[in-house]
Amino acid sequence: MRGASQPLSPLLLAASRSQSWADVLRAYSQCHTYLHNSYQPTTAELQYGLARMDNAWSLTLFYYGLIKGSTTSATPDSSLVATMLRRYKELNYMKGLTRIIEEDVDGATLDGAKAKITLASFTGMWEVALSTLMKQPKLKHNHSFRRSVLATLSANNQWELALQVLRSPPAMELHPAVVRPLVRCFGRLHQSDKALRLAAASLAAGYAFDTTLLSALLVTLQETNQWSAALGAAQSMQLFSATRAEGRKNSHLFNQLVNCLYEADLYSDYTLDEVVRDVLNRTNPREGVVAGRGPKEKQFRLRLHAEIFQKFQGVLLPLSQLYSKIIRIPRWYSRSIANIVDTAVKDTSVILVIDTNFLLHLVHKNLSPEHFYAYMKRQYPDLQAYGFATIVIPFTVLQEAYTLIWNGREHIPLPIKARLWSRINTIVEQPHVYALSLAGEFPSISLGILPKMAYSNMPGNVAGVFQHDPDLRILNVCVSLQHYLRVVKITENLGGVPPLEGIALFALLKYHVRRYCNTVKGCCVDRLLLCTMDRRMSRAAEQLGIRVFPSISNTP
Repeated sequence: MRGASQPLSPLLLAASRSQSWADVLRAYSQCHTYLHNSYQPTTAELQYGLARMDNAWSLTLFYYGLIKGSTTSATPDSSLVATMLRRYKELNYMKGLTRIIEEDVDGATLDGAKAKITLASFTGMWEVALSTLMKQPKLKHNHSFRRSVLATLSANNQWELALQVLRSPPAMELHPAVVRPLVRCFGRLHQSDKALRLAAASLAAGYAFDTTLLSALLVTLQETNQWSAALGAAQSMQLFSATRAEGRKNSHLFNQLVNCLYEADLYSDYTLDEVVRDVLNRTNPREGVVAGRGPKEKQFRLRLHAEIFQKFQGVLLPLSQLYSKIIRIPRWYSRSIANIVDTAVKDTSVILVIDTNFLLHLVHKNLSPEHFYAYMKRQYPDLQAYGFATIVIPFTVLQEAYTLIWNGREHIPLPIKARLWSRINTIVEQPHVYALSLAGEFPSISLGILPKMAYSNMPGNVAGVFQHDPDLRILNVCVSLQHYLRVVKITENLGGVPPLEGIALFALLKYHVRRYCNTVKGCCVDRLLLCTMDRRMSRAAEQLGIRVFPSISNTP
């Protein structure tokens, strides 16, 4: 009936004028105390009170002080329990989640056990999930719940227990989607043999090698130096022809494929010490032949950029085209880095290489690179002779920036992400800025042994720590620019006659070996500047004779 009035809720009426969660909690508590023996709060009233609680502490006070204090049953209403679990998860309050799952979710019944496994798997409580599964024999025949427990165990590196769940009767099918978490777990724990055997068992069971299994296996293939097999599998599955939407959805997979590509070790036949001894012997032939190598054996040489591009262009070109879809940049530069140096020399400009942290600093503060030009000239007064500046942003920098902005762990609102990325586009679209594509950056790996030499010579370095560091890729670009700037200087000294590429590369190698042996100090070329806030990378750059902004020379 239209004119009939609904009965007023005493708790809602008491909290109607409350402004903060503390006022709501106080009003509910007082009203509940007055009406303790004559009125039972409804679920709607309690849901409203929970919605007004802003933090984990207030939720805990409301739930255990009012909801559990007012209920006559062993556990509160299931909708209230579900609301608390959802709110605790949003606040990342694991202690509260654990307590509610253990106290208020009944695992004795089949439905309760299903809910408990779902919640425990969702929150990563593998002990609760496993014990609940073991206590309910009927759930062992439920494929989805066993798979959920298996994934939770694998995510927490409990691979032995995960294998028991996989093999216990009735045995689970080895579908790629089922074994993927366990294969990924083996990769994380560097147990390559187990990962490969499990993947082989899945294939032997008749399942196809799909992207699900490939993404889980990439870390293992990369670690076992089977990068070529990983890239070949990706090409056979036509992953490089993905659309923009597919590429962005599987960006993590393609980033792993790029990591596999960079695992190609062009100089695996030589150790750093062998390279140093070989160069020193050729520089000072009177001192005799390098120990361990005969005089007629093939000498070490640096590869040409063109060699690298030709060798890997079957993968480089499709991957570069794919990333042009994923990372929307106004202009990608895919030609030789030597052309950038020629342009900078013609314009009498300094070459700035921007690192990821420096680029993100610019976009977060809404600054342009020009903001720091005065500070660079103050730090290096001789740079005032140049007209600033030619800027190079390596592919690795844009790849990392894209991942951090769009796929980072921080919960940034979408409009803010779009604004940050638009600022990067504003920087890149300037005519004096060169955003290197993968095809433009990767050939610099031909000089990759030089940054490794610098890292290995740093004090306190632990062998192998730097081997998979993406900073090496940025330093490869810096060394390539350094090489071409040296070629320009040598050409000037020879009266305009360019040196042979092999001679110029060997001269660069000799220079860096002397730096490695600590017989050469100072910067190599004055018009190359690496902009980074990474202290470790800055030290490596200074080991390579590359100037750094801001300088770390005076830092402890």
